[in-house]
Amino acid sequence: MAFPSLTEQFDTMYSTTLQSMGRKAQDTQYRNTPLLYWLEKQQRVTVEGSRWIGRQIRLRKNTGAQSFGRNATFAQVDLNAVTTAKYDWKNVGIPLTRYWEDEMQNSGQYEMINLVKENTENTTKSLREKIQELLVAATPGAADLYSLPYFVSETGSTGTVAGINRANEADWRNQYKDADTGTTSDAIISPTTEAGSWYSFGPDIMRNMAIVANQWGKIDYIICGAVAFSLTDATILEKYIINDRMMGDAEFQHISWMGIPLVLDTYLAADNMFMLDSSSWEWVTHPGAYMQWTKWKEIPDSLNKVAQCVTRAQLVQTNPKANLVIFDIAK
Repeated sequence: MAFPSLTEQFDTMYSTTLQSMGRKAQDTQYRNTPLLYWLEKQQRVTVEGSRWIGRQIRLRKNTGAQSFGRNATFAQVDLNAVTTAKYDWKNVGIPLTRYWEDEMQNSGQYEMINLVKENTENTTKSLREKIQELLVAATPGAADLYSLPYFVSETGSTGTVAGINRANEADWRNQYKDADTGTTSDAIISPTTEAGSWYSFGPDIMRNMAIVANQWGKIDYIICGAVAFSLTDATILEKYIINDRMMGDAEFQHISWMGIPLVLDTYLAADNMFMLDSSSWEWVTHPGAYMQWTKWKEIPDSLNKVAQCVTRAQLVQTNPKANLVIFDIAK
């Protein structure tokens, strides 16, 4: 029997490695992305293979409720209260090119193993970091995943999100607060006079804006950029290196605010803080493409081969009003 050629040996080694690392790559994605880690632990990760992702959204309440007596009548109310939010699938991928020259130069047993390991781990790590970056991007491109700032914006009342125009639907708007100027989505509980130095007003702004958002949900997770995290860490009194076993296991840098994990995400805008209700978020993945590898393909007129690691997924938000962003946080 003919001994396998060097290229065939590499084919087998790559095939075995990529097949075995599929689930590990998914787990690593969750353990290294603050938002996805929390959603996974809160059982807010779903899998579906539909053409697009749809969720029933309640945009307004039934205003027909009333007290009534013996001969009372009820006015007819045209609700038109429920609609379907449409979230399009987005695809993220990365190529891995096998260069014939590299394989010829690494033909020893251990050199082959190291080359395969280095190439595959570097590629999946780069894809993981790209997904983490996209999930907190300030202005996602048309082909990009939806992001935190896409759903929870600094204006709150403008733009079309998941097919619904926020200008026309008050219940489809998130809460927001400009920590510098005091501009806010709610000037009653969180007055415009609360603005300026985060050292002076930070805890008051956080508390009052959380009260506002908690009218429609429950804030249970906070993600900060580097400046917001550092200033908050120096400001609040109740803080721990590890306050929650799940967060400690993931080794994210975090503190506690009123028992709520407050986590650093270095990909997020440095002066931003997002206070989130996890029950209104989903990370939806496609069963056929989540950190999955395609087959190797020969590059025309070349001795090289290429494969791609691909993800088809989307971030979904169903209750923006229960979430908020505080921005322009500074000393």
